[in-house]
Amino acid sequence: MNDGSTPNEVLVRLVNTSNKIIDLATSNPASTLQVSIAGQPPKSLVEWALSEMDNLQNIQLHWGVVAMTLPSNTSSILLRKPLIKALPKGTKLNITPPASKSGFTTVTLTQDCDQGAASLPIQTNENVVEDSFVTVAIDGQEPWLAPVIEAGPSTVNWTLKNGSQASLKPGDSLTFLLTNIVTGLKSGTANISISYANIPGYWDGQFTIQLAKTPIVNFEDKVGIGFTEPKTTLDVNGNISVEGNINQQFKNPGKMGASLTLENSGRLIDSQTGIFFKTYPTGNCDSSSAIIAKDDGNFANNVLFQFKNPGKNTNVLATQVTMSSSGMDVVGTIKGIGMVPPGAVLIQSGSLASRYDNTGKGVTDTPYNGWAICNGQNGTPNLQDRFIVGAGRDAAPNTSGGPDVHTHISAPPAQSFISTPSGEHTHGMPSAWYNRGLSCGCHSSIDTRATDVTKDQTQGAGQHQHMTEVGISPFNTQGSSGLNRPKYYALYFIMRLES
Repeated sequence: MNDGSTPNEVLVRLVNTSNKIIDLATSNPASTLQVSIAGQPPKSLVEWALSEMDNLQNIQLHWGVVAMTLPSNTSSILLRKPLIKALPKGTKLNITPPASKSGFTTVTLTQDCDQGAASLPIQTNENVVEDSFVTVAIDGQEPWLAPVIEAGPSTVNWTLKNGSQASLKPGDSLTFLLTNIVTGLKSGTANISISYANIPGYWDGQFTIQLAKTPIVNFEDKVGIGFTEPKTTLDVNGNISVEGNINQQFKNPGKMGASLTLENSGRLIDSQTGIFFKTYPTGNCDSSSAIIAKDDGNFANNVLFQFKNPGKNTNVLATQVTMSSSGMDVVGTIKGIGMVPPGAVLIQSGSLASRYDNTGKGVTDTPYNGWAICNGQNGTPNLQDRFIVGAGRDAAPNTSGGPDVHTHISAPPAQSFISTPSGEHTHGMPSAWYNRGLSCGCHSSIDTRATDVTKDQTQGAGQHQHMTEVGISPFNTQGSSGLNRPKYYALYFIMRLES
């Protein structure tokens, strides 16, 4: 992996594929194995290293270079990398030598032959640059001597010890395990050269093994980017930048679950498009698409939606929606289309200015869009200056009633009245009476016993009451325009429209 930090291992196995035993010489001279990891000192005149030459163009660049030196009379080099998209015409690519990476390199040589397996650890704490093999030192162990450094810092030799008996039967092998190799240069190929010398019956020779430097690791049918041992089909360590859409397809749409799960172990950033959940037609899938916030013990149980502040020329994001197990907090307004059923009537206070047009319909792009004043327009009932009666047994839906001016029919029953006692008393004669004498017996008169009748009084009747019964016929009152209602406070009725 060429992420600049991951320690890598390379296992090289040399196998005797012949049908006879290969004996390794221990003297005059002893058999030698040489391992070189691609990477050359500066100015090395080899195919993968740049040299001090003029007019360098269209170079087949192998990404195994330790360092590069630009020509003295040029400031740029045009490069062409095999199997890589060509650079646009006129593009100039500046070459910068790679920075050294600190690492710890271990190489183990194992011989699998008649004398059994033996391991030789090689360790160094010097800087590791790209895929190069830095100068190392090793204590000799059976059956190989300490390596001899030759041909620059990228090569190390092992020599068989005197007196050792080493041979490779058909199928036997020598195994090289190179560990903790760190590289940070671009993807491409790197070479490991295996040289052999002084093997009885064989010419000296060498062969090259190509290694792929890549950020992608294939491990047990799984792919990892930034992971040496991915656990799922695709594991990515680090940030993901996406230009375009992320499409997810399902083999069995009837069992579709969550389309996107974001765990606390990573982040999805720089997406140029929204997260879009597309489901199949109703009846063909489980409509359980969701964004799932998985609690791993370190999660705050909050899902935050952040947006740029409207009206501000800044890229700073501000949290506008916070969702948690206790509810949802929203900064700003919620446009409630679909939250209230069409035809629902609510009461609203405040002014109508800038909220509703002259017909009473809510203004577009405001929270009042989709609502209308109940004034008889836009499909609303006219509830101005009216109370609402629950429809049901006596009042049919969408009916109104009750006059503004009305009369009453009064039919009171006959009434009896009893006077209050005023105590014992007498009454005097009317003052218009006068004393009158009779001379003829053909007339009758009140005998006052010769007294003046105007000065006489009636006899007392004692304390008493009088009862009187009065009958009243039914009658109509006059028309009344007065408002017979309790104290009130006037507000607007608004109705949710269909769309």
